[in-house]
Amino acid sequence: MKPKLKIASIILLAAAIGAGLFVAGCSKPADKTTVAATKPKTFYTCPMHPQVLQDHPGNCPICGEKLVPVRNTFAAAAPAAGSGKILYYKSTMIPGQTSKKPGKDSMGMDMAPVYENQAASANSQVIEVDPVTMQDIDVVTTPVTVGPLRRTVRTVGLVDYNEPAETDVTTKFKGWIEKLYVDATGLLVHKGDPLFTIYSPELYSAEVEYLTALSHTAANDPDSSNVLTAAKEKLRFFDISDGQIAELARTRTPHKTMDILSPADGFVITKNIFEGQVDAGMTLYHLADLNTVWVYV
Repeated sequence: MKPKLKIASIILLAAAIGAGLFVAGCSKPADKTTVAATKPKTFYTCPMHPQVLQDHPGNCPICGEKLVPVRNTFAAAAPAAGSGKILYYKSTMIPGQTSKKPGKDSMGMDMAPVYENQAASANSQVIEVDPVTMQDIDVVTTPVTVGPLRRTVRTVGLVDYNEPAETDVTTKFKGWIEKLYVDATGLLVHKGDPLFTIYSPELYSAEVEYLTALSHTAANDPDSSNVLTAAKEKLRFFDISDGQIAELARTRTPHKTMDILSPADGFVITKNIFEGQVDAGMTLYHLADLNTVWVYV
């Protein structure tokens, strides 16, 4: 009996060893190729020049900055082996680089085919940057909202006058300034305000002509109407206002001096006038309306 028991023990031991080997074989680690296919790949890019992309650390060939690591989730997101028709070929390292024919990408690596059952997955592949790297390159994100699209720019600018709102004050006759009402730069004047009082023989003569024509019209002289119109227009050409002409008609007396009125609203930017003689065409004041200004940036 003892030899039989010994043989049975040997058979049981061999069976146990065989079962152990079978279980170990079923639970062996996954193939290295399978693990590598699902592990995200790290490559390196320049924060200032994102077109620089390589699979090893180093410096940017453009600016010399140290390349930062980013994770490539293409392999992890890719589906199982493709089947069916090949739609196109894509780079496994550079997002968005595709080709209709097989070949190499701009990094010199073989481009992978994209099958019909992989197209949707291929379009959704992204590059993930870890939070520390995002903070280093100063990336800021914000929730999407509906609103006006605007951008605030801080820069150096030069504020200048609005050119169409600038006005020169001149006289169309020679004369003598007897009194200045606006005697300094920076003063605000309005249209119709008196700027100065001037005596001019030409202006005085035009006043007399107007009053003479006016008196002939009052006497029902048939030829005086045209003369009166011409005399009135001459005063207007000298920039005498309708109100001042009406005052002449009311008083029937020529004025030795006449007030020259401001032609527009604005601040006195330049003052070239003093009491004394002035010539026709001289720029006496330069006015600028500052309600609107120009900014050169």
